[in-house]
Amino acid sequence: MEQMRIDRRVVMTKRFLKGSLIEILKKKNIHETTIKEICARADVNRTTFYNHYSSQYELYDEVISDTFEATRRMMQEIYDNEKLSHDEASKIFLRKVFEFAEENSELILVLLGDNGSISIGEALTKYIDRFICDDNSSKYIRYCMQFISAGVSNILWLWLNEKDRMPAEKISEVVSNLYNKGMENAISAEMG
Repeated sequence: MEQMRIDRRVVMTKRFLKGSLIEILKKKNIHETTIKEICARADVNRTTFYNHYSSQYELYDEVISDTFEATRRMMQEIYDNEKLSHDEASKIFLRKVFEFAEENSELILVLLGDNGSISIGEALTKYIDRFICDDNSSKYIRYCMQFISAGVSNILWLWLNEKDRMPAEKISEVVSNLYNKGMENAISAEMG
């Protein structure tokens, strides 16, 4: 029972620190952010911070890792369902990504915004690449995936910034059509 209470405290402390960082990143980038600011906003002392993280960058990296891990689990669950075709799986995954982004809009806007990191785009590309391409995929397909991942990031950012945004299901259909039909046409052009 005691171990469970300690684990909950650790989880809550980390949640406060991550929330604090996200709030700060709405106004300035990670390089301008100090541990002192993070701790003050989270109402956590610096010793507690250092019990969990060595720097604000490590905290930031964990925020990013948590986000990618959540989407990886969603993707894995969907693509492991052998009853779904690739097109059905990609439509479901895109819908879930947009629903996740809407539920976590502050976080996603920070990560994709001016105070986020250019490495997010690179990480997104590698992430999509890992699930869609294999070691035998051509450079051409990899270029298409780069284009798609940049497009998805930009659509997510634009959509989340709209006051009267369309439902997640609808925007995911738009992206799914761009992805499926665009890739078909691009690959057909390369092969033809």
